[in-house]
Amino acid sequence: MSTHVFGRRTQPRVAVRLGLSGHWAWLTGGFVVAFTLPFLLADVLEINRDLFYGLYATAVLGLIGLWARATRYDSSPQSSGGGRGQSHSARSSLA
Repeated sequence: MSTHVFGRRTQPRVAVRLGLSGHWAWLTGGFVVAFTLPFLLADVLEINRDLFYGLYATAVLGLIGLWARATRYDSSPQSSGGGRGQSHSARSSLA
């Protein structure tokens, strides 16, 4: 009997992804927001400075929140290679 009967691959598909990572796209988008928002709000619309700072801070926090949600940042010990996030007992048992 072969594994073709089950209709699934037994080996994972391996692919080479060419191009830039998603983090570079987010960084580029952040640069665009960092230039465009002050230009439009402060120079073109000439709004009040306090309102500008509030809107700019909201945009920055929103961009960081969307980035974190899109990239699903995980700080668990399994995903970080340097041993960050290990408990004290795990570190002391290695010493």
